[in-house]
Amino acid sequence: MSLTPHTLRARETITPCFGTPIHPAWLRCENLKDNEYSCVSAPCQTGASTPQIHGLIISRALRWIAVIFLMAFTAPGSATRDDIRLRPFSAEYSLSLGYLVIGRVTVTLRINPGGHYKYRAHTLPVGLTAVVRSDEITELSRGDILEGKVIPKSYHYRHLKSDNSRQVDLRFRWESMQVTNRTPESEWVMKIEPGTQDKFSQQLMLMLALQAGQREISFPVADGGRLKRYRFRLQPAESVATKAGTFRSLHLIRSKQGRSSQADFWLAADLNYLPVKVQRREKEGTFSMELLSIRWDD
Repeated sequence: MSLTPHTLRARETITPCFGTPIHPAWLRCENLKDNEYSCVSAPCQTGASTPQIHGLIISRALRWIAVIFLMAFTAPGSATRDDIRLRPFSAEYSLSLGYLVIGRVTVTLRINPGGHYKYRAHTLPVGLTAVVRSDEITELSRGDILEGKVIPKSYHYRHLKSDNSRQVDLRFRWESMQVTNRTPESEWVMKIEPGTQDKFSQQLMLMLALQAGQREISFPVADGGRLKRYRFRLQPAESVATKAGTFRSLHLIRSKQGRSSQADFWLAADLNYLPVKVQRREKEGTFSMELLSIRWDD
């Protein structure tokens, strides 16, 4: 993998690292105010600055976690309305950049008898990353599941870092078809469409759509202060080997706003189509998620 630090900004700093030399991180997004840094793991180039680790488990590697947990559902195409339901669970995944494991993700879904759900992901660094960083990311969606539909009411994202933190809160106001976006620095209101999901609840809506037998799936998502169209396409089945075992899995591809997909999902039929592997391609390399364990809590 050939990498250059040409996008470095003046705000970045160079610090010593531990272990394998690693290039300085660069800004990943357009808006300097709201963005964080990612790190590139690669041998240092000739003439490169002092190697360092600058947030090896920062938002770009972790924030896409919200779109990969497509948890349990029954076989698509064969379900009746009574069969279309979500199952409470607790699952763990490993998060890797290339061959380097950089984090562990715990995902839980809780549903009370009244249909109110609480969907949560918690990510912590592991290994070398945990030595040099203390990042912690929490993502939480709350809402209701009514007649086979997910109705989000609130979404919370918090990224705790050693140098600074980031927090985003969304509050859905369905009576006026609006969502309020709030950060510590600002607040704004955005119009939404019927069926709009937050970045985390969209996974639950996808599960229900697949249970209903849909193959070409799309819906609007409140993502990054804008309304974006998420599309999912099913591909031929493959065998996928993970630490949890080898599973015959469906291949699912996701795209946003009609752009080429950068995310692939493999969902195991033997695990009620739980995702056993997810890959996302970025400039830093390929980020991968692999299932480590799953427990059904119903």
